[in-house]
Amino acid sequence: MIGNWFYMLKNYYTLALRFLAKSKVHTSINVFGLVVGFTCFILISLFVTDELTYDKSPNADRIYRVVNTAPENNPWLKGMPQMPAQMTSEIPEIENFSRLLFVKGLVQADQKIFEEDKVLFTDPSFFSLFQFNIAKGGHSFQNENSVLITQSTATRYFGSEDPIGKTIEFTLDRDTSRTAYTVIGVLNDLPSNIHFHFDFLLPYRENMVYQSNVGVYTYFLLKPGATSNEVESKFATLNTKHHQAWGTDLSQRITLQPVRSIHLESHYGEEIEVNGNRQTVYILGFTALLILTVGLINFINISLARSIKRGKEVGIRKVLGANRHQVFTQFLLESLAMLIVAAVIAMALTQLTIPFFNAFTLKTIDPNLVEFLPIIGVAILFSGVVASAYPALLLSGVLPAIVLKDTSSLKFLHGTKLRSVLLVIQFSIAIMLLVATFTIWQQLNYIQSKDLGFNKEQVVVLTIDNPESQRNYSIITQQFRQHPGILQVAASGSVPGQDFPGWPYQLPAASSPTGEDMGIGTSTLFVDEAYLSLMNISIIKGRGFTSENSISDSRYGIIVNESFLHEYGWDFENSLDKRIQYFDPAVRAFADSRVIGVVRDFHFQSFRSKIEPLVIRLRNPENNSGGSSLAITSVSLKVSGNNLQGLITDLKQTWKNLDPVYPFDFEFLDAKIQKHYEADERFGKLFITFTFISIIITCLGLFGISLLTIEQRTKEIGIRKILGASARNLITLLTGQFVKLLVVSIVVAAPLGYWAMERWLSDFSYRINVSLVIILFSFMTVALVAVVTVGIQALKASNLNPVDSLRSE
Repeated sequence: MIGNWFYMLKNYYTLALRFLAKSKVHTSINVFGLVVGFTCFILISLFVTDELTYDKSPNADRIYRVVNTAPENNPWLKGMPQMPAQMTSEIPEIENFSRLLFVKGLVQADQKIFEEDKVLFTDPSFFSLFQFNIAKGGHSFQNENSVLITQSTATRYFGSEDPIGKTIEFTLDRDTSRTAYTVIGVLNDLPSNIHFHFDFLLPYRENMVYQSNVGVYTYFLLKPGATSNEVESKFATLNTKHHQAWGTDLSQRITLQPVRSIHLESHYGEEIEVNGNRQTVYILGFTALLILTVGLINFINISLARSIKRGKEVGIRKVLGANRHQVFTQFLLESLAMLIVAAVIAMALTQLTIPFFNAFTLKTIDPNLVEFLPIIGVAILFSGVVASAYPALLLSGVLPAIVLKDTSSLKFLHGTKLRSVLLVIQFSIAIMLLVATFTIWQQLNYIQSKDLGFNKEQVVVLTIDNPESQRNYSIITQQFRQHPGILQVAASGSVPGQDFPGWPYQLPAASSPTGEDMGIGTSTLFVDEAYLSLMNISIIKGRGFTSENSISDSRYGIIVNESFLHEYGWDFENSLDKRIQYFDPAVRAFADSRVIGVVRDFHFQSFRSKIEPLVIRLRNPENNSGGSSLAITSVSLKVSGNNLQGLITDLKQTWKNLDPVYPFDFEFLDAKIQKHYEADERFGKLFITFTFISIIITCLGLFGISLLTIEQRTKEIGIRKILGASARNLITLLTGQFVKLLVVSIVVAAPLGYWAMERWLSDFSYRINVSLVIILFSFMTVALVAVVTVGIQALKASNLNPVDSLRSE
């Protein structure tokens, strides 16, 4: 019995090879389309899976991040460090907490010194919330001067030496002293799919100088069964009780944000890292399914079209004694074999391309292809059944006498409705992907070309991390003004492309829209007198800051933007001299100031965010304490466009003379702003690449289908030519059925493509619209590709000698 099965399978295998060898073109199209479809599906699925599994850990469902809110304020993430411990002790639903404070500065070890920006201070409870693998040593802070580092950091500083017990010296921002820490452990390098990364982990201390000026990120681990609503409801009572000790306002509230939702759903101004977007991930996931569908449709359509050529083979086999089950089995095994071979090649290709894919997407994905076997298995089984079982069942049921006499009697396979439906789906997918591609490209182009409201070209931004240099920033600006290649110099606390810190203000009753005193928190930009001019920020009412009035302006003068007026209901004509009280940390009280000017709105945040109210204040040189949240931390240089490389070299030498300790840290402003859109640009390039691949697969499928269709109508073409049909008539006849399917496809694809892109664009406050032009252009592109692909084959068929055509069978 086993021997019979073996010989039967061997016979099927031999017949399959012969048939595939006779149709090399169609076999190649099928295999290529399947391999590319499976490979693209796996790669995109790996990316989507990585995005959807951010911050995945055993305790992830119980970890929440604190988001602070207050009336008339935008939510903020950094809270007072005194709060978490008290809340944990008085709210029974909280099991533990951890505070995160990120700083940067100079790090020196083993004769090597680098400026680092991923230094994290945290509580000993950090590892009870977050899971990180220890490669060497331990993770319990033995004292206040213990430090853990990652493996790549250990290699960077100590090479192949054992770092345990080694000393690392830190000179961090907001501190002028150097502190030595001992390495007690080495962590495995952190995975890419977590919402914060660090190179150094140090113990947080309650007496740290940072806490007076900088808030901390707070995370709570709730007890099993506890809900975030229970904790949020109890905060108001605690805040009333402890608000003076905590330094909070009575109107302040907290919400708890699940840590698993941060990466794809959170876009606050103080995010630790740039987050992703759920809509983008879903669109890419849907694209993966579409590309796989296109490859499978090619396979199914070509298999259905080729089945007509096997009518006589089936008839002969039935005459020789084959039953319906055997015919069906042969067809099915042939298709499954081709599908499985394509899937195996695709998995191997994925392994080869994953390093390039990781480099492009900035991820560290280590593919576990076994996870995709169930999905690919279902796709193979479904495609094999549809592509093989359907024609096999029909052909195996036809009487041998009929099929041997004339295969043209198999009309159910000539113009099967299933093939038409599949072609409509394929055309619809191509149109939808093109609508998405053109929309994404236009939105990215809109971001690149839209006027930001300030000058970003030829501006070099120098970052000042040394507290001593921050105090003496005016000396630095004076030195750079003497350089012949520098046109203008200005200083500020932040620059567009960075977060502008929020600052507490009060609107007196006369300035408040409610007619009562109102506390607000507003983004604030500290500048010197030259900054607005250098950035070409337009003052549309009043005046800017001047050196003649610098002392008075720094104490009593405030400039606001147009959005500030709109937010608080101020009349533009009467906006000057409005009173605003700002919080003065020196005296821990509010001080009076007045509006001296109004600037035109400019985009100091990403286009995803609406332009928010902004207060611009003049930094008082007499009170510029280095390391404080009021410090000047950036110097902006408007440079000439001549010999930029030589200019940067000269600037680096000038900086070395001014600050020999801290390295020359510079960046062009346009590049800094562009970082806001790097994720969108990567998504756009990724999407466009896979759309292009999908169009290629579609073209190959159309080529194969048109070739088979023309082969089936060879005699008809010959007869029509004898009766006087011209080449134009024949081309119109052969392409006409595809044009009809294209018209149906636009009806299906237009609303779906429009809906998907509207969902993606909804994440941008400033955006284009999905226009009818984009949809029509996408349709015309697909139609042109389809007509040209089919038309070339039709033209070849129309030039055949009718005598040869009539002999074809």
